[in-house]
Amino acid sequence: MIFLLLSLFAFFSPIQAVESPAPLIVLDPGHGGSADGAKIFPVMEKRIALFTAVRTKKALEELGYRVFLTRSRDRFVDLDERVAMANRVDAALFVSIHFNSAPNPAAHGIEVYYFNEKTSQRTKASKQLAIEVLKATTRNTSAFPRGARPGNFYVVRETKKMPAILFEGGFLTNEPERNKLADKKYLKSLAQGIAEGIHSYFENAPKY
Repeated sequence: MIFLLLSLFAFFSPIQAVESPAPLIVLDPGHGGSADGAKIFPVMEKRIALFTAVRTKKALEELGYRVFLTRSRDRFVDLDERVAMANRVDAALFVSIHFNSAPNPAAHGIEVYYFNEKTSQRTKASKQLAIEVLKATTRNTSAFPRGARPGNFYVVRETKKMPAILFEGGFLTNEPERNKLADKKYLKSLAQGIAEGIHSYFENAPKY
């Protein structure tokens, strides 16, 4: 009976908070200011990227992580500055948050990019982070998993001191997905998934 109770407690217990000292996570909401990103009324990428980043920050802090945002309001931040911030604060991880568009309106789902440096340990760590975030966000939202893929994006290529990913949370050019992205409740589920994926990475991945 005691064994059964312990098993049930383990199954239903919430995600455990990270132990001190807490890793510092840099969240990078894409675009901002004069750079709107993808936009199809009523959804604008820069706005939902910031909202998602702020909610992810809250979820991570509840788990005990320290979090730094490259922008906390609607302002333009140069790519060089985003990278410099992450390198300057000695972050454990860098996660850039974006939303997608495509010529084909049928394209939908979540994809996560990392920079492939072939034999680099950072590449292995970044790939694992991408996989964990993809799994958690698609589990939370039931979005289609498009994969964890290599990508030559400046912010994940140049943040050389840490594992780094670029998260694409859905397609504004797909009407059903755009309608979901206009819903703050859905974005909160997405943000919770990003946080859970990051936490899972720290629990399971080899240390970088």
